[in-house]
Amino acid sequence: MDKEKYKLKQQLLELTIENAELKDVIEELGGNDKIPGLNKTNVQSIRNDEWRISQFNRDRAPEDRVNTIEDMEKKVEDMFDSDYIYESPDAGKTIYRRPFNDYDNKEKI
Repeated sequence: MDKEKYKLKQQLLELTIENAELKDVIEELGGNDKIPGLNKTNVQSIRNDEWRISQFNRDRAPEDRVNTIEDMEKKVEDMFDSDYIYESPDAGKTIYRRPFNDYDNKEKI
């Protein structure tokens, strides 16, 4: 695996873990409806398309950068041909594997 692809996989793994941890915290606090000021519109405005594109383009060569969400999603899909995401909520002590975009079906490996 080339260096750039490995780095991208690492970044995606870190973001996936962070996303799962944030979902757990929100659920522990009673869900989106129970947290004052937090709703889908607020979250979307914080992490809008422009922000996502800038994060994707960060540390990327100019010829590898994207301008639209559609381009970014296609590029990510092309880069990652794996059907699984690997997560470690406890910093490497336990590793779980789950199908991409399926947060409910984890298997311990």
